[in-house]
Amino acid sequence: MQFLTLAMILCVTCTEFLVNLGFLPQLFKYLPELFTALFLIYIVVAGVAHRFQSIHPKYWLAFGSLFIVIISGALANHVEVGPIVAGARALMKAAPLFFVAAVYPFNERQIRLQLLLVAGIALIQVPLAIAQRLWVTSQGRQTGDLITGTLRISSILSIFQICTVCVLVALLVRKRLSRSAFIFLFLLILIPTTINETKGTLFLLPIGLLAAVLVAAEPGRRLQIALWSTILLVGFGTLFIPIYNSMRGENKTRLEQILTQDSLEERMYKNAQVGTYGEYSVGRGDALAVSIKEIAKDPARLVFGLGIGNASMSSLSPTFTGKYAVRLDKFTFLSLSLFLLEIGTLGTAIVLILHWLILRDAQFLAHRHAGFMGAVSAGWVGVTVVMTIALAYKAIHTFESLSYLFWYFSGLVASQRMRLEKLPSRKPYESHSRSLQIRNVRGQPA
Repeated sequence: MQFLTLAMILCVTCTEFLVNLGFLPQLFKYLPELFTALFLIYIVVAGVAHRFQSIHPKYWLAFGSLFIVIISGALANHVEVGPIVAGARALMKAAPLFFVAAVYPFNERQIRLQLLLVAGIALIQVPLAIAQRLWVTSQGRQTGDLITGTLRISSILSIFQICTVCVLVALLVRKRLSRSAFIFLFLLILIPTTINETKGTLFLLPIGLLAAVLVAAEPGRRLQIALWSTILLVGFGTLFIPIYNSMRGENKTRLEQILTQDSLEERMYKNAQVGTYGEYSVGRGDALAVSIKEIAKDPARLVFGLGIGNASMSSLSPTFTGKYAVRLDKFTFLSLSLFLLEIGTLGTAIVLILHWLILRDAQFLAHRHAGFMGAVSAGWVGVTVVMTIALAYKAIHTFESLSYLFWYFSGLVASQRMRLEKLPSRKPYESHSRSLQIRNVRGQPA
């Protein structure tokens, strides 16, 4: 299972890049689905044998409710088989990975290796992004859209790098990583986010980093560590802004101007309506507003949406394209707007509840586990916050590099929390510092 997991991590982060370069045949683009099928078979066989003991009932309730909402929406809207298949593939193909760690108990050494592989992939993005930037400059162009590393688009690359840094900062706070190593990795891993002109970095990075730091820190040191984190972020900002501006060239809008209130409002709301065409003609606020307006026309659609796949285009064939896809395609570039259109307010609420449950489990494990997984869980709080906010930033659920890894490692955290609760001799520790003290007295490694 470890080999299969490592192969999956490599596959979802590198395969499509290699296919686009011509190093792999086009058929390899469907490898993630093959991994989903393999994991699903194992989950069913191993889970039935062990009665899924490491999965908390709350997750069965949440996933079961989401499945019922999806079926109800498809039936209520008479969605055809093609769009259902395409929609389920986009929305649910990564979900089975949440249950992998619940049926296979990975040990700490295996988890370390998985995280090292993810960190290695994040580091690989740096020379690739620099090479891509140099190529773009050599062509006389000034755009960050082509600085994608191996992850398809620039914003997804930035989110991936930011999530990696969230885990690294938690390891630093829990003294699992040296300060010098962290500063080196921090600056190196975030290079692609500065040269690909992803403005979202200035919002997502501070929020994710501070969330991870505050959970990882001992109660008495939170203010001090938060202060140092703020200084680090300010230092990064002083590098990010001039680099961003220099990459855009002299004739383009400065970042400081973009971040003004009037400019942000113009970018968020462009008064787009159904039937609007043209690149960059729809703002993120427009996408959410129009999505809500469309489903609010009918009470059933407000609850269940237009039906899974019914608002999505498909690259498979026209028979897999949804009934409303042509009308609403311009408004589905956010996960949140697509969720509202296809699974309604109820389905969207359940997705957000799942994120909340993962966040709470990561917090619990971070506070109760003084070991390596406690540090990783603190970082995962930051990752979950970033991924939740990113639902309103990009259609992140359609990118395997984010969705597969998010659901896999979220399942790892949730199953570790469940196993921790089941330890017969386990007594809750009042704080992280208290748990460190008890472990050291017993001679156990902290």
